[in-house]
Amino acid sequence: MGGPVFGDVRSALYDVENGPRIVDYIYGIGGRDVTPDHIRTVYADLAKIADTGQVENLLTYLGSESRGAHMATLKELSKKEVLISSGHRACAGCGFPVIIKQALLAAENPVVVSCATGCMEVCTTIYPYTAWKVPFIHNAFENSASTLSGVEAAYKSLSRQGKIDKKIDFIAFGGDGGTYDIGFQALSGAMERGHNMLYICYDNQAYMNTGIQRSSATPRGGANTLLACGNRVVREEAVSQGSQCNYGCS
Repeated sequence: MGGPVFGDVRSALYDVENGPRIVDYIYGIGGRDVTPDHIRTVYADLAKIADTGQVENLLTYLGSESRGAHMATLKELSKKEVLISSGHRACAGCGFPVIIKQALLAAENPVVVSCATGCMEVCTTIYPYTAWKVPFIHNAFENSASTLSGVEAAYKSLSRQGKIDKKIDFIAFGGDGGTYDIGFQALSGAMERGHNMLYICYDNQAYMNTGIQRSSATPRGGANTLLACGNRVVREEAVSQGSQCNYGCS
């Protein structure tokens, strides 16, 4: 069993004398495949636990090793440096600082970030201050993806020349307007060229920074200052299906 069910069952049986050993297996994270060999491993683990009565790993992510990735635990993440500082100007309860924090915690290598013009950029980089503890590039509304694709291409060139010998991750942030509308061409081009980067769309379903105007991400029935209702005309899947993008989700 996995996730919340595991916690509930383990808590319910905590005081049961000679109760069963309970372990947690989580699979499918990040779209990773789970093979028959993974399932056989689970049964082998359970058989060993039944024989010895000892649990070596309380939590196991199945498939996380298939792409050379390690799925960090909350304990491991708690020991990592938070790469966005407090004291930024985001409104109380705003979601994007949490998204930035979690995205940067998930990175296993040094990070370079590009960010389109918008609330996320304005609130974290009011001159002469910045809340970012990583290299940060402020882009125009429409070109977060194209700017970072150029940085990633430069990194590849410098790596080939032997001038950089470390792995660097590249993360681009954009709102729904800078992704679905004015930035769609730049994002589509970056995905088609196959740049090794992560693009995160912070989807407010409207242009929040300029007055809640309708964007292509505004859902049918969504109220905004331009129309009584909006209609979603472009989806994230359109980018990944029509390009060389390795993985896309919404």
